[in-house]
Amino acid sequence: MRRLTSFGLYSKGAEKAADLPEGSFPAQQLIGQFINKGGVSKDELLHSGLIDEAGKVHPDWAKRGKITKNDLIEHLHGALPQIEETALGVLVPGSGYPPNLAEIEQAMLIGIVQILMQFIAS
Repeated sequence: MRRLTSFGLYSKGAEKAADLPEGSFPAQQLIGQFINKGGVSKDELLHSGLIDEAGKVHPDWAKRGKITKNDLIEHLHGALPQIEETALGVLVPGSGYPPNLAEIEQAMLIGIVQILMQFIAS
């Protein structure tokens, strides 16, 4: 089953890693088998830290002991880009600024009344 982030991103590598054999294997062997299997972009493998620029198993992974396909799957999910949505100029509840909507409306009405009073007085 495809595991999506809140922005709809998913790891093709994690999906392909699910097809690897069960059990623990030396990291170099399991990742090598995963790379040779194909179906995962070099970019995903590189940006997830599984391979180096030369396309070889990254040294940090190569020196690990035994890993399972679930270790690989969890790493690939964790390596997805972390995206945060920031809405600029929007009221943030509890931020204290600007005041709540009722206070804003009240201030606007007071301003309108003051403008009308000046207009009537002139």
